[in-house]
Amino acid sequence: MDSQKIKNNITDDIADTLYIPLAMKCKEIKRKNPFYFDPYSCEVMDKIDYDFSKYSKAIKSSIGVAIRANYFDGIVKDFIENNTNTVIIHLGCGLDTRFLRLGKSTTDKCIFYEVDLPEVITLRKNLLPETSNNPFIAASMFETEWMDNLVTKHKTARFMIIAEGVFMYFESGQIKEVIQNIGKRFHNSKLVFDAVNSWMCKNSHRHDTVKLTNARFKFALDEPRLITQWVSNINLETVKLFSECEEWWKAGITINILMRVFPFLKNSSRMLTYNIG
Repeated sequence: MDSQKIKNNITDDIADTLYIPLAMKCKEIKRKNPFYFDPYSCEVMDKIDYDFSKYSKAIKSSIGVAIRANYFDGIVKDFIENNTNTVIIHLGCGLDTRFLRLGKSTTDKCIFYEVDLPEVITLRKNLLPETSNNPFIAASMFETEWMDNLVTKHKTARFMIIAEGVFMYFESGQIKEVIQNIGKRFHNSKLVFDAVNSWMCKNSHRHDTVKLTNARFKFALDEPRLITQWVSNINLETVKLFSECEEWWKAGITINILMRVFPFLKNSSRMLTYNIG
């Protein structure tokens, strides 16, 4: 054990998956000719006493995580640049470094809240700086007090709520409740998240990184418009498939061909944007 490194004190099995995107982003930028660059993830990773080597053979996840982060970075940046008085809420933030990646020229125009369980926020505070426009909230996304506080504090703001690599680890009823709570409170806003289908849920024990954790996928979203049936003021805006991203070819020709042949593979993971009226 390196006494100079920060100990991993995460006890929640789902929270422990926060190390996957951290490791995958760092892995991707070390690849020859990387399409995604996040040096902050490598800096954070180097400070933690954790066995990241177990994820060293994951190829599809490193490509997928980088594609997802890059895509969501663009959505968040466009939202900030094209609106005034914006507030970003990052659910299940883990040790993500999006606030730093976007740069001051973008983040100086918004308030960017990081929300996660208390044990995660404690770890985050030891590794990443909390600032006046990048405050941390130690709370579960299933709680509503912090939601009410933010709506009250930012009465005229336009919100974007983003959940990256989070919803699939919970039961459908739990996610329905979260989205209903969001829809009731954050009007004229956007909700952005990624989701997996039933096939991916049933096979999460074979996923190249998730299988190495004690967590499994539980929430399957086979039809993205189902969310619009849960809350009357939410409408589907965009659906982005990983196979639609040219960088996905880096995952290998075999998986790309299979995803074009079999719909259940093609739709196994989606990145979704919803408008909240």
